[in-house]
Amino acid sequence: MGPEDGTPMEDVVGIIAHDEEHGPMAFLTWGGIFESPEALLDAVRAAMGRFGLPANVRLTVARTLQDVAKYPYFYEGLLHFGRLPAPTPATREAAQADLREGRTLYGLGRVIGAV
Repeated sequence: MGPEDGTPMEDVVGIIAHDEEHGPMAFLTWGGIFESPEALLDAVRAAMGRFGLPANVRLTVARTLQDVAKYPYFYEGLLHFGRLPAPTPATREAAQADLREGRTLYGLGRVIGAV
């Protein structure tokens, strides 16, 4: 279930940035705060500069968290989100703004040995 088959996104999702110069980089963030994966990726794209990536980097929503578990800081990121209260309908707009600013985008690093 998830972004590929039209079912709602999970509370926490993985995002993969496909940087041709430095290799893939992954992130964790709130998934259910937008109506579509495209809207989520647009918000993530707005924050890419904070991570040294261009705004036009190719982004995809990971099918499952397992797809980003190979990144060095995955477990730290997962624990980070586990300690936070999940956004609710009442806090949805604030959560969207936080994501656009990169405040709720947790960088997982690059795969060790990736080029």
